This record gives sequence, C-alpha cells and structure tokens, in this order.
Amino acid sequence: MVFVACLALGVVFVSSYLGDRQKFRGEIIQMQFDLLQGKDYVLNGRPMYLPAFQNRVLFPLALYPLALYAVTQSKLLDANDAFLLLRLLTACLALATMWWVARGISNCSPKLAAGGALLLAFSLIFTFQFAWEHPTDLLDVCFIALMTLATVQKRLLLLLGIALVAALNRESAAFAGVLWALRSWRRSIASQPRLRACCGRFVTRWMKNGACSLVKSAAPLF
Repeated sequence: MVFVACLALGVVFVSSYLGDRQKFRGEIIQMQFDLLQGKDYVLNGRPMYLPAFQNRVLFPLALYPLALYAVTQSKLLDANDAFLLLRLLTACLALATMWWVARGISNCSPKLAAGGALLLAFSLIFTFQFAWEHPTDLLDVCFIALMTLATVQKRLLLLLGIALVAALNRESAAFAGVLWALRSWRRSIASQPRLRACCGRFVTRWMKNGACSLVKSAAPLF
C-alpha cells in the first residue's frame, strides 16, 4: 500500500501542477460547490452551465464537509488544501482498487498487480489534457474497475449497485450495461460453434487488413 500511496502522490502532483492548473484551481473548487446548488459556474473567467456535468456530485459531496471543516475548524488548512487532500485520497482509492481487482480477477502475484497499478498511474498522466482539473477522473477509474470485477464474477445486482453510485460521479456509469452485454454476447458466441467460427474469421481478416494498412501507411517513413 505504500507503493500505491507513492504512485497516487505522483499522479496528483502532476495533475495539480501541470500547466496553468494552479491558476484555475479556485474556479474548479467553487465549481464543485455550485454543482451541488445547480448554479452556473465560472471556467476560464467565463460563466457557463454544462448539463452533462450536473450529475457529477459525488466529489463535491465529499469535498463540502471537508472544506467546511478546514475553513471553520482547522487553522492550518483551507479549501484548496481540502481539495488536494481529497484528490490524493481518490487517487489512492483508484490505484488500490486497480491492484485489488487485478488480484481478484486473475489471482496474479502482488508484484504483477503492482505493475498494473504502475502502468495505470503512468497512463493517467496522459489524460490530463485540460487547463483545469477534473475531480471525477480518478473516481471514474475506481468505478470502472469495480464494474469489471462484478461483471467477471457474474454478480448483476452488485454491478447495478456500483453503477447507481457511479452515476453520481460521471455519466460513464452507463458502461455497466455495456460490460454486461459484452459478457452475455461472449457467452452466446461460445455456445454456438458456427457463430464462433464466423467471428473468428472476421477478426482474423480484420487484423490482417489492419496490419497491411498499417504497413502501407508507415512505408513512406522509411
């Protein structure tokens, strides 16, 4: 877990200090409180209202009491510190969930699961494409991992429960249905030899044509 915490610290450090993110953090923090009230918010100095963001209340619900305590009770912390602390906690949760799910699905060694967590942490850095932070991103990783585990374990009610909570974080909770549909589709293919053979030929042809196209497109580079 120390390894996971160190990875989480690195991810949050990059996320927090990349580009001008420090400059816009005040707007992002205020945006979390505005989301809870259904109000317009300010991004990059401009007032706006994005309907797709209105369900993203899980992080604000956790941030509000933490920031309130930091401002009213603590003499050492402020709302910015509370935001960064919660970001660190969600990063730890995401990477720890990845480690736990990898162990649960494949029964792999702790070292291999740690390698997966390292790869995830490295990959997350490349998703920080915006000038401001998206507090939903790390929780999204956690929920997708849990939904994958529930799907593999064939636990529909658990998957539904995770999706309901994940819907408070981001609209990607809808992928729970996609995961379950893919599982059912895979099972139906396995029970029909002709359909399985047809899909196999399609995938083989697709990979062959894709490889040829890739070679042709790369040829001018050499």
